Amino acid sequence: MRILHTVSVAARLLAKRPQIFDAVLNRIPFTVSIRRWITSTSACNDTDSNASFNTGIVVRNSISKQKEPLLTRTPDLLTWYQCGPTVYDSAHIGHACTYVRFDIIRRLLQDHFGIHVVQAQGVTDVDDKIIGKSLALKGRLSPRDVARTYEREFAEQMRLLNVLAPTRLLRVTEHLKHIVDFIAAIEAHGHAYLSGDTVYFDTQAFDSSPSGIHVYGKLQPKRQHHGHASCAHGAATCGEVAADEQHGVKRSAADFALWKLAKQGEPAWDSPWGAGRPGWHIECSTMASEVFGATLDLHTGGQDLAFPHHENEMAQSESYHGVAQWGSCYLHSGHVLLGDTKMSKSLGNVISIQALLDRHSADELRMLCLSTKYHQSFSFSDGTMATATRTLFRLLDCLHTCVAYVTRGHDPSAPAAGAVGEAFGQREHQLTHAIVRAKHSCGERFRDDFDTPGALSAMLALVADTNRYLAGSTAEGSTGAVLSAAKCIRDFLTVLGFETQLQTQYQLPLTTWETDTRDADHPAPPSAVAHDGTIDALVAFRSKVRTCALHSLQRAKRETRTTPGASERGGEDGTDLAKSILRECDAVRDALATQSPACVVRDTKDGASSWHVR
Repeated sequence: MRILHTVSVAARLLAKRPQIFDAVLNRIPFTVSIRRWITSTSACNDTDSNASFNTGIVVRNSISKQKEPLLTRTPDLLTWYQCGPTVYDSAHIGHACTYVRFDIIRRLLQDHFGIHVVQAQGVTDVDDKIIGKSLALKGRLSPRDVARTYEREFAEQMRLLNVLAPTRLLRVTEHLKHIVDFIAAIEAHGHAYLSGDTVYFDTQAFDSSPSGIHVYGKLQPKRQHHGHASCAHGAATCGEVAADEQHGVKRSAADFALWKLAKQGEPAWDSPWGAGRPGWHIECSTMASEVFGATLDLHTGGQDLAFPHHENEMAQSESYHGVAQWGSCYLHSGHVLLGDTKMSKSLGNVISIQALLDRHSADELRMLCLSTKYHQSFSFSDGTMATATRTLFRLLDCLHTCVAYVTRGHDPSAPAAGAVGEAFGQREHQLTHAIVRAKHSCGERFRDDFDTPGALSAMLALVADTNRYLAGSTAEGSTGAVLSAAKCIRDFLTVLGFETQLQTQYQLPLTTWETDTRDADHPAPPSAVAHDGTIDALVAFRSKVRTCALHSLQRAKRETRTTPGASERGGEDGTDLAKSILRECDAVRDALATQSPACVVRDTKDGASSWHVR
């Protein structure tokens, strides 16, 4: 017991230190049961083994088909299995959106709610489609080489999309022994049978187990009265079922393959039933159980995986572990549509991830994904991408204008941000209240089933309030209030996974905002892109000329109002000359906006200017 107590205490400590926790997990072999102990019982032996801890988040659980609290077995630690790709071809943007959407949720769990996430993700690297791809290439690539080629491509594309890597990546071919053992245990429980050249899962035997704890069909949109699969759920699946039934292979239409005997020339592994390879569904059940054991907090995937794939995973795992429910919560992302049709390789209506990245940035796709709720389907088009691009620009434009206001738009001798003596009147109080409202609203939206479009609306409201404040600001305005607004916008973008664009294209001073960046020891941030200083010098010169012209115009207008005959003496020496100079300044601004890359110049009423790349 002392050993168990020591392990559980260590687990609690590791759970509070994510980097150490991940390093420990990565060093422990899968065959060592300590991994299962750490991840499933780290709440320690002084708590109820069936205890659940409320995260304070409500989610739309696909099992109950309604919102309910997201629970974990261990405080501040969430175990998560996510289905990965079958690596036989290039991924398309339907896949990309699924992984980006769940990446957003993972970041919110970790960085907003402070929950440590252990995420495992499977990779199907042996499959009929992979074998077919190898045959189509006339043996130039073996099935293994096909799988590795597309797995590397997928990993690189996820990196470009700024999707966090899973804590553990699990390949099917590295777990064949465990899969065989898993199937044998299911067979020993009376829930599997060999028929022809295939070992099938017996859904009827599972559904009518003497224990009475098993139910098949929890994830079906509508269960039949017998609890078995309906041919309404997926034409491809039903076609396979019908063909098998005609040959008398299956006992029930809902039964599915656990192990398939290999044909000549196909990859094969030894098993009690003969050399062959696993069925699709058994892979995830085995690999997830190897990491997390009999309990799992969260399982995710695309909407089309809910039934039958996740249903079958659930049944297999419940049979193996002898539990009534495996996986407390299932979340499914909505489809990506082209027109009114789901994007699918089988239909041939796909856009590759590379084709997308040739035209749009990863941040623009991320903005598109969080503009709708994760479980909702949405249409992909030039119009929806343009809307996402404009929304992202509004946020980044406001953020950059705030930084320019604080770091370049003021006299260097002015007080530091938030310093004593700085103006803080009614307008500053209004902006501060707007910041508080935005933070509160975002927190509420994130807790409500990760409602990113609702949170985005709250942040755009803050952008509008901040822009109104900046439009009416003078050199005496509060840099402290503007800095707080900028920090709120920056934190919103960062927690949702926009770090790449924030740190590269825009190069904002993310780690030094709280210092006085106008001081000689803390220079202003670098410009939006790494130029040789030419544009900085041009914009600075233009700003000085424009400021002089504005002051001259104001002086001329005052003289016109107060000095008799001043309007006759003005001419080219008064308002006309000032207006001419301002028009030339506008021409310079417009010319910069049309170059590549486009440089957007922003002017304030007091003459200060800033610029950034669009």
